[in-house]
Amino acid sequence: MLSLLLLLLVSLTSCSLAPKQDLPDISLPQEYSQQIPDGKEPIEQAEWWAQFHDPLLEELMQEALQKNFDLRSCVEYIKQARSALWAANAKLAPEVDAFALAAKVHPSQDLTKALIPENLPVEAAETSWKNFFLWGFDASWEIDLFGKNLQAKNEAKYTLQATQEHSRSTRIFILAETARIYTEIRGAQTRLQIAKQKEATFSALLELSQTLFRTGIGSGIAIDQIQAELHACRGRTPMIEDLLGQNMANLALLLGTTVQDIKQRLILPGRIPQALGKVPLGLPSDLLLRRPDIKEAEYGLYAAGCAVGSAKAGLFPSFSLTGILGGASRSFPNLFSSGQRFWFAFPTINWALFQGGKVLASIQNASAGHRLAAIQYEKTVLSALKEVETSLINYATNSLSCQELLQEGQAQKSFLRKSLQLCETGLAPKQTILRAYTDLFSTQENYLRAKEQAMKSLIALYKSLGGGWENLPPPPGNS
Repeated sequence: MLSLLLLLLVSLTSCSLAPKQDLPDISLPQEYSQQIPDGKEPIEQAEWWAQFHDPLLEELMQEALQKNFDLRSCVEYIKQARSALWAANAKLAPEVDAFALAAKVHPSQDLTKALIPENLPVEAAETSWKNFFLWGFDASWEIDLFGKNLQAKNEAKYTLQATQEHSRSTRIFILAETARIYTEIRGAQTRLQIAKQKEATFSALLELSQTLFRTGIGSGIAIDQIQAELHACRGRTPMIEDLLGQNMANLALLLGTTVQDIKQRLILPGRIPQALGKVPLGLPSDLLLRRPDIKEAEYGLYAAGCAVGSAKAGLFPSFSLTGILGGASRSFPNLFSSGQRFWFAFPTINWALFQGGKVLASIQNASAGHRLAAIQYEKTVLSALKEVETSLINYATNSLSCQELLQEGQAQKSFLRKSLQLCETGLAPKQTILRAYTDLFSTQENYLRAKEQAMKSLIALYKSLGGGWENLPPPPGNS
């Protein structure tokens, strides 16, 4: 009967208790629905922001990689995960401890009676204080027959890899956020410049109209229209300044610095980075290798499978070998002599036969976690595809809007010049100039917004593609 049981145990160890580690089969399209005409131009994707030729932006990006709080936290998370892997690896090896003891022993009379021979008088036994010395090593080794500790070690390994991929994902997010906020700051500064120019223009028109009205040439309606435009311009200025201040504060937190520092460095307005659209799109299936969040979900799925195997191993007994080697003597000089040495070794079996369903509950919990990890993996892949598609569409539509608004602005500038010439000769009313200025400023603002949105959608596209994945240095904490 014992032989059959051992044969059964050995046969069980020949197959893994963990579920089969297969990724869910996800059908991905052959290409993206929206394409970028010049998207296959070569570009150093590891530093995609360098193509904008903005030295201050490049400086801020490098500073974000060094000082961002989330990235610094990722270093510690990786160290924690690596320590957990070391601890899991240690359970596969034997444990060896050393011990030593030096004591004064004074046995009681009852103990002496129990230990001396019956034919020897108690008075003959020595009951005075005696020295006692002991030294030795004890070792124990759990034989991982059913792979419980091995599965725990693999789970820790995949958890470490998932943590490293999370660090990469955080890096990409921080870089994209830095570029996005910087773009919004430059956009807000440019809108403030347009607002000041608009206010100055309408203030001059208002003064001119009031002068003409006092001489009996102008119209009160024109004055009301100009004042309405002037008040509308002044009303939007505080909102732009508020948005600018918020973005300054957001960028300061992102870079781990103060708002005053950011304001000092961005005190001079600059242009919005130019979105060039140089993106090596590749195939949708490339996302499975390029996106760190997908890799993180993949390793999370593997770790969950190992947790199932470790939980199932709880159904079977655990086997251990324990041994002790040492020496004992009443005299310290003789403590290490061969005659004072002792040793013994013994195997142990521990089998939890009844725990009120605790092991089965842990298996069910681990299995549910494995199924959840598979669902999360599918969701992550499809979410990544959706992000790329959305960013491509947004970039295409905003780029087209920029082109049309740019041509519209050129036409309105021409219309404004001709209107000014006609008004000087008296062939056109003053309202024509007001309408020309109003339309031109409105188009400039719309063009600026479209340009800013195009840049932000391009940043989102780099982020959704796993921007900079090819040549990124190893995640922090790898050394």
